[in-house]
Amino acid sequence: MANKNPYQNQNNAIKECLTDIDMSRGLYMLNHIQSSDHTKDANTVLYAVGYTYREKRNIDNLSKTMGVEVKINRSTRKGLVLFLPIPAPRYFAIKIVEVGCVVDLFEKLDEYIRMELVLFNISLEQSFLHELENGSGVYPYESLKSDEQYFVYGIDCDNQESETGIMELVSCGKKTPKELTFFPI
Repeated sequence: MANKNPYQNQNNAIKECLTDIDMSRGLYMLNHIQSSDHTKDANTVLYAVGYTYREKRNIDNLSKTMGVEVKINRSTRKGLVLFLPIPAPRYFAIKIVEVGCVVDLFEKLDEYIRMELVLFNISLEQSFLHELENGSGVYPYESLKSDEQYFVYGIDCDNQESETGIMELVSCGKKTPKELTFFPI
């Protein structure tokens, strides 16, 4: 499934792909992103958005133990599923204030996590959060279409379509700094 792209290209996108990976590749990328100078730029903001099977209190407590702000933490249960005794993932959006905690955040959220790191211009933060609260909350994010330097890196650790069970999503804007776009795919 290497480099399969089911998403429509955005006007500002220069690279979009889905790839089967192993966990060592995912951890390499998370470390690469957290050490990037662009993630530390005062004009950008970094979010982790996705799904996990962690309990609500575990997600809420992350802001007490690391440099993050939990913005959204809600159940995905709806309708009759509310009454079934089966685990259901929680949807989260977490602002990463201290970028050095990206790998720790990923590890604390779960093994069966689907998480996208979303880096974009801070001027779009309110519209991004509004979109997450009121929309589907899945990539592609409409609010990023005006940012030529956006960057999305996603890991799905429970992907049934992947040979390895893990897939990565990479999407970046036409003017995203090379340090974030130059890595082996």
